[in-house]
Amino acid sequence: MSDTAKNETKNKDHYQFKKNSADYIRFSLMEYNGSLYVDVRTWRQPDEEGEELRPLVKGVRFNAELWDEFKEGIEAIGASLEGAEGMG
Repeated sequence: MSDTAKNETKNKDHYQFKKNSADYIRFSLMEYNGSLYVDVRTWRQPDEEGEELRPLVKGVRFNAELWDEFKEGIEAIGASLEGAEGMG
């Protein structure tokens, strides 16, 4: 197997939502060098009509083995947000 084939990156997008008029938050799984990664990244709609979304540097990528820890962090923030309602 060539180095190029060995280092091939495979992405599978699972979910995205609109952040604002130009940006989306996209959740993807990425396989690289035989390891699975979770990628949560901001993607931007180019100014030119018809062009595909492009990834920005803003985001986080981590080994899928850390998924349970990531979920715990999201749940903790969710609980804090619920407790913060009406504090604005």
